[in-house]
Amino acid sequence: MPDISPAKMLCKYLREICDIDTTKLFKYTHTFPDGREVEANLYPDAYVAIFRKLMAEK
Repeated sequence: MPDISPAKMLCKYLREICDIDTTKLFKYTHTFPDGREVEANLYPDAYVAIFRKLMAEK
C-alpha cells in the first residue's frame, strides 16, 4: 500500500494553516493494483503549489 502520510500532512495543513474545510473536497474511488478500493480526496490543481511547498519544508 502506498504511503498516505503526505496526503494526511496536506489535509492537516489545509485545515489548520489555510483554514480550508477538507470535508468538502470531492472524493473518488482509488483502486490499488491488488483490487482493493478506498475513497480518497480529490484535490484541486490550485493546491499543488501548497503541497510542493509543504513537502519541501518537511
